[in-house]
Amino acid sequence: MHGVITQMTIRCSKKSLRRILKLLLFLIDVLFIPGLSLAVFVYFLGDIQQLFHINVPHKKHTSGQSVNSWNWRVESYSDFVYHRVSDYVTDDITNFLIAAAPCHPPDKPGMIYNGTANVDYDGLFLISTSASNLENRRILRHLYNRYDNTKPYRIRAVFLVGRSSDLIVQANIEREDYQFRDIIQGNFTDHYANLTYKTIMGYRWARLYCRKVKVMLKMDDDVYLDVFKFFDYFLPIIPRRRRTIYGFLNFQPKVFREGKYKVDKGEYAKNTYPDFTSGFFIVPTLDILDELYQVSKIIRFVHLEDVFTYGLVREAMIDVQLVHLDTITYEWKVYKDCVNDYKYRCKYMAVESPLSELLSCYDQVMTFRRQLGLPGGADKETQLRH
Repeated sequence: MHGVITQMTIRCSKKSLRRILKLLLFLIDVLFIPGLSLAVFVYFLGDIQQLFHINVPHKKHTSGQSVNSWNWRVESYSDFVYHRVSDYVTDDITNFLIAAAPCHPPDKPGMIYNGTANVDYDGLFLISTSASNLENRRILRHLYNRYDNTKPYRIRAVFLVGRSSDLIVQANIEREDYQFRDIIQGNFTDHYANLTYKTIMGYRWARLYCRKVKVMLKMDDDVYLDVFKFFDYFLPIIPRRRRTIYGFLNFQPKVFREGKYKVDKGEYAKNTYPDFTSGFFIVPTLDILDELYQVSKIIRFVHLEDVFTYGLVREAMIDVQLVHLDTITYEWKVYKDCVNDYKYRCKYMAVESPLSELLSCYDQVMTFRRQLGLPGGADKETQLRH
């Protein structure tokens, strides 16, 4: 009897809280400052979430097409730890809760288009980012989505995220989407162990909405890229290549059963992976996008996105070549030593970089180019707009 009374009390409390909250938001909008209601909503809902089960509301992505409601419930903040959504990548998991503006009108009649018309993009950059990495996105958006900093090349950089349990982080994501229309958010929790879903979602969006670019790059949000070296290298060769993936190649890689890259035998039983390219910097030829996405749905899921996408899926596709790039590095010291010794003759075009160094890397590259009389980019040191 006591349990029944408790349940009834909780139900009544839920209804009362909802009514009070609605009234409070209405009074604030009418009597005080329109827009302040959002802050009040976030403040109160954070407390309510810890007490009650709250369903996340239905959402539509920006193409206007309806997507499934978020299929998770808030129990408490501690419940937002990684758990396997599925043993396979599915259309539902990689669905777009938020979809960036398309690069060009769709090929299929009847699809809604609200994108960046009359722009001929040289490159599409799919940037994998944590939902909370607002500053990384702000810097990379400044470096790659501003033509002043990349001319004569035009780049469409979009950011791949999962859904966030933090209401403030999620509100920032939606604000960025409204302001820049460069966010792609998938139907999965934003977590390191869900990077595979994030990567496949990015390729799904690219094949639907941005497949007419000349070169496509998938990279992480802690990578600095010299766009001038990048396009100088890839624009001449990509049109002539088919079924190829460029990146940092790992030969006969061992499976780790402990540590950061741990994969247990239940997830992957063999002791070595197929050869694969590291996920921090990947250039695939555009002709493999459709097949890559479809094959990813029939290969058993592995949470290491580069092993899964460029190892297991690539191997199952048959006759897709991996090409090692010795012009990229994940070692910051190696890059800095090379630049100090050889200046702009240093071979590296990309490096995993500390956040604090991203802008200074660009400024250093532009200084070298001006000294050598090379065209392109900003005429003076770049200033990040706040």
